[in-house]
Order: sequence, then structure tokens, then C-alpha cells
Amino acid sequence: MKRLNLVSLLLCVFAVSILAGCATPILKSSSGAKQYSGRDTSWYGKSGAQPAPVKDSQKGGSWWMPEKAPKGKDSAVWGNKGYVYLAEEKAPKVSVEKLALQDVYFPLNSAELTLPAQKILNNNVKALKENPKVKVVLLGYASPEGLDNHNLKLSENRALAVKDYLVKNGIPKNSIFVKGEGKMEVNKSAYPSARKVHFKIISR
Repeated sequence: MKRLNLVSLLLCVFAVSILAGCATPILKSSSGAKQYSGRDTSWYGKSGAQPAPVKDSQKGGSWWMPEKAPKGKDSAVWGNKGYVYLAEEKAPKVSVEKLALQDVYFPLNSAELTLPAQKILNNNVKALKENPKVKVVLLGYASPEGLDNHNLKLSENRALAVKDYLVKNGIPKNSIFVKGEGKMEVNKSAYPSARKVHFKIISR
């Protein structure tokens, strides 16, 4: 009788062990490594990863713990620590050089381009061709001598003279805008510096 009870006890233990094994089946991969399915998450390893991404300060990315092991896949696919590494995409560095376009100056009561002014414009043409997406406004100015209406027209003519020169040298018309600002309020000693056209970049 005691022997029968012992046999029954052993059978019960065996049955319980089988049921326990079925709760967490072991899947063998082609490489022989073990991975676990079901609720057993031991295959993740001691990673410290959570169901949400965990920042990796050294690598610059994040680690992600999947909700379950992939079927038919070796756990090594998910990284040597048993979880996924998501690389952090860095924004591309854009090198933007400062575009320097020089002002051009005119004689008193004139919209004619002098040789020094043409040399400056040649440099500006080169810079604009190297930056074809740039658009500019040419702001014409005049010194305070004379009537306001005259100075306004003179400033417009100066801006138009610069535009014509740029267009003749290969700069597209649709990238150049002109505006006459009239007289510039400056001290008398600075009158020559007020007779100019200023390049204002509006887009690039």
C-alpha cells in the first residue's frame, strides 16, 4: 500500500513538472541558442531595459525591450544583451558661409556706375553665381542735398543701374528686386557714403 502511494506521488510530481514546462516552452534556434516565449522575459538579460526606449548616453541611441521574443529568430538578432538598439539619427550638419555683398557708391547727383563701383559689382556677381538660390533687394539711397522728389527718383535710378549691370552679367532678373529709399539722413561729413546702393539678402 505504501509502495502504491509512493508511485502515485511520483506520477503527480512528474505531471506537475510537465505542466510547468509547457507554460514556458523553450525554442531552439539554428545556432543552438535558447530563446523563450510566453510570459518568461528572462531572455532579455539583465539589461535594465523597459517597454519604452531607454537612452544610452554612451552610444547616443536608445535600447528597446520587445514585448515578446520573435518566433523562429535567434535572440542574438536582438543584440548581445537581448534587446533592440535603436540608433539615434542626428540632423545633418549644414555649412552656411556668410555671404558678403558690398555696397556700391555714386558721384553726387549721378546714377552712373564708376569703375570702382563696377569692380565691386563684379565681385558681387561672382558671389551671387556661387549662391544661385539667393535673392536680393537693391536699396538705393541719395544724400540730403536737393528736393525729396528728386532724391527719391535718383535713388531708384541708382538701384536700377545696379540691377541692369547684374542682369547683363548673368544674374537672373527674378532674383533681384529694387527699391528707392530717397535721401539718407546723415551728417554732412557722411554725405558721400549716403550716395549708394545697398544689397539686402531676402532669401537663400
